[in-house]
Amino acid sequence: WLKRCNRCAALSARQLVRPAVGCAGAMAPATPPESDDGISPYSLDEGVDILPDSRWMPKFRKLLGCGGGVQPSRSLRARWSAPPGDPLRALSVHYICNELPLQVERVGLSMESTVHQVEERLVRGTDLDAPCPRDGRPGCAFVDRVSGRGAVGRATHMLSYTWGYRLQQIAGSLQGFCSANNLNPKRTFVWICAFCINQHRVREARSLGNNVSFGQFAREFGDRVKSIGHVLALMAPWHAPDNLERAWCVYELFIALDTPGCRLDFLMPPNQAQCLSEAVVSEAGQAGTMWTALTHVCLKRAQASVVEDKEGIMRAVKEGPGLEALNFCVRQKLVAWFVGAIEQQAIAMLKTRPLLEAAEAVANAGVHLCSLDASDATIKICHMAMRHLKSAGALESIAGARVLSTVGRAQFLSGLGSGSANLSTALSILGQEGGLLTDNGASALEWEGIAQLLDGNTSLGVERLEAAMKVRRDTGTLDTEPGAHMFVHMALLSIHMKEFDQAVSFVHKVVEVTKTVASLQRSPILAHGLVLGAFAQSQLGDHEAAWELCQRAKSIYRALGIENSTRVARAVGVEAYVEMRRGNLDAALNKCKEARAVHLRAAPLRTCCAADLWMIDAFVKMAAGDEAGARASYRQAQRVHRRTGFKVGAFMDFSSEMERFQRASSLRRGNSAVCSQSSLHRLIHSPFVSKTQSLECGKVGGNEAGAAPVQLEPPVPPPAAAALAVSPPT
Repeated sequence: WLKRCNRCAALSARQLVRPAVGCAGAMAPATPPESDDGISPYSLDEGVDILPDSRWMPKFRKLLGCGGGVQPSRSLRARWSAPPGDPLRALSVHYICNELPLQVERVGLSMESTVHQVEERLVRGTDLDAPCPRDGRPGCAFVDRVSGRGAVGRATHMLSYTWGYRLQQIAGSLQGFCSANNLNPKRTFVWICAFCINQHRVREARSLGNNVSFGQFAREFGDRVKSIGHVLALMAPWHAPDNLERAWCVYELFIALDTPGCRLDFLMPPNQAQCLSEAVVSEAGQAGTMWTALTHVCLKRAQASVVEDKEGIMRAVKEGPGLEALNFCVRQKLVAWFVGAIEQQAIAMLKTRPLLEAAEAVANAGVHLCSLDASDATIKICHMAMRHLKSAGALESIAGARVLSTVGRAQFLSGLGSGSANLSTALSILGQEGGLLTDNGASALEWEGIAQLLDGNTSLGVERLEAAMKVRRDTGTLDTEPGAHMFVHMALLSIHMKEFDQAVSFVHKVVEVTKTVASLQRSPILAHGLVLGAFAQSQLGDHEAAWELCQRAKSIYRALGIENSTRVARAVGVEAYVEMRRGNLDAALNKCKEARAVHLRAAPLRTCCAADLWMIDAFVKMAAGDEAGARASYRQAQRVHRRTGFKVGAFMDFSSEMERFQRASSLRRGNSAVCSQSSLHRLIHSPFVSKTQSLECGKVGGNEAGAAPVQLEPPVPPPAAAALAVSPPT
């Protein structure tokens, strides 16, 4: 019974033993002796103790029918045990949050003091005669002076931080981490170098000029990270973390990411979470600070007090994953933290703020989550807000319309539906409440227009987008972040209508807006526009300019830490199409596979983006002469369209070209006519195929000799359009 469940056994044993010894609940069992590391040898999981007491242990044994009694939990004791002098001895989160402030106050400091100040006044300024258990000399590490149950133990986590952080930031972040992950603060021990390394010996070595070599320090540090297995990186301020400016912090991140089985989590102090909330939840069109924070990550700028240390660190990183790969991993972690923090703040606002105000905040949060490709999180928080609004009878309000519009946008971006139903409902509510001629109305019109295009309602989609454009123009928001979104969608409409020169002009306007709004120069909005521009330029015959735009868009996604996303998959798919038009068929086929792999890591291959990718794959295989593969990929695209209900792809629609190809190949297979290779070449490599162009076939009469071959008229290209010139970001 005890072996099956220690927790239940401990609780049940107390309930059975106390009546047996005549205890009505007032008498508490005796406290067992503590070991010198503060851990009870009888401790069970989560701090539940079966406490041996000579007064009731014999009856307890008899009651359980056990001849040996309760045995100490040796495995748990070994797990938590770290006697003084152990290199992995660490402070518990409970001690840091509750006992350390008292120690700091005794030396005239507070939790607002920096680690630098605390190290000088508390760590090295008190108990100077305490012998070090490592070498026996006076002066020991702070952690070796701490004892008591739940105060010290073997490190379960390691903190990566700078000494410029305040103790309150460290304590608040660790306390929040334990709460978020349901960890017992008394059993969560964090290794912090300022408290766990003998700073007396460090100062002595520096005064004698005996700096520890980088190689020795790197070996010791690597062994410590491997032994602990979980690194917590404290990031503050959230938009420009100080620890990313320190070379040793960079090395800690590198070791954590390079060590198999080691976990890396980012922490931010509560006040920084509040700042993030104010920056991105309060205003839907003010995400520039977030993009700046992501692109600010450049570990090459990190500094060290010892020049040789920085050189050794950068050399180790370059020999390992590489500096750019490390930058990208850090950005990905930041993106994941942003998503979690924004979602938590939105949910908290639903519980603490007035309903309509909270619904507005949720809508703003959803817009930013969509920009981070977190459509699932957007749908989750929006559905929560919709339930609250519906129960209060406030769904048909401006706030309710904003939430409906946001969830419709998320459904569209997820690719699993157009979201047109929610968007239409939002427009209806805004019309009743007089909110159509506002920024909210323009956004709802804009997204419903795109959704209607995918549903095959081209005329309604054009009407909605033109109405949104007029509202943006009247409200003077075309030169803002929402205006950049508007131009991207107008470029998408132009591509859908096969007006590629017009699409290029709209992308030019996107670039102009990003030049006036500095925070948008490295943003997903610009990257989306560049992908559309690349496709349009390639259709106009300027394949080199199109290829450069693809590379620029991909570099922006990478600078933002966005990798496994349907938008990135579409960018790679457009690159495959451009490579095909450049004549690099092998590269195009490889890019098609890469695009599907990226999409599959983000979402199943049953979205509108997946239909685009299958369509590109079919077109590339058609160019490569793989007729069977082209037909198979085209059928996959049609199958996705049937499953999703979309009539066309997002913007890469080659249906007319594929139908012409199938008709020509069927004629060729039936030997009723001969389709010339030059005609097929013109079909694939022409600048673009007009929407109104039709297949001209000569009269074919069975298998008669001398029948006229099928001729595919080469399309007439429009006037040449200037290549997009995107100035490099400052």
